[in-house]
Amino acid sequence: MPYSHNKTLIAQLGFADPDRRDSKHFLACQYLATPKASLRLMETLGVSNRHPQSRVLCVEHEYRIGRGKDGVTTAGFADIVIVHENCHNVRKESTLVGSSGKLNLRPGERVISSFPSIDLRIARTYIIEVAPGVDTKQTSVTESTVLVEVKANPVSIDDLIRQMKFYQFHLEAAKVVVVTLFPIKTTDAATMLNEGINPYYLGEDFAMWCAESDTSIAVLPEA
Repeated sequence: MPYSHNKTLIAQLGFADPDRRDSKHFLACQYLATPKASLRLMETLGVSNRHPQSRVLCVEHEYRIGRGKDGVTTAGFADIVIVHENCHNVRKESTLVGSSGKLNLRPGERVISSFPSIDLRIARTYIIEVAPGVDTKQTSVTESTVLVEVKANPVSIDDLIRQMKFYQFHLEAAKVVVVTLFPIKTTDAATMLNEGINPYYLGEDFAMWCAESDTSIAVLPEA
């Protein structure tokens, strides 16, 4: 049996989400789950490095956010959680024990990970992403989780920030984004960005998708 929204911690704190019964909200979630829309969102947020092999691994709607390591208590439900995988062209470089440990990074390169070696002569091995356009025989992948909240109707900016901060406390995400079906004020957008929350407006692309799709058969999930 699905966990009821009114039994979550965030509901007990007085937060309500009338959008759950709004068909526009459900359609927006369906749209963001499409490969084209989810990838565009990742690129706009700067999550995707636009490597030909980078991709959206999965998109989950109504993602249950558990509280604590056992996840027994439900903190709330995220509208959408997207897991994105970046592919990197890389090379490896190791530092020797007793050396300065300085890496020979070339222009445009950056370290994306490192690990100790079983070879006692080597202090650490580094995975280095090469400059864009440089082809290598080696690749490495990294994953990022993005938390998405969809708002079909205007809400208090203070309540919105509190809601997203609550979710962030219980779910580790590389990016947090609030997708709106309406333009928001420049001052509100600046406040959100200052709090680490990315605003994203669904405009003409979403409207065209709704016009091209048979949205009349959309059925809202049970509460």
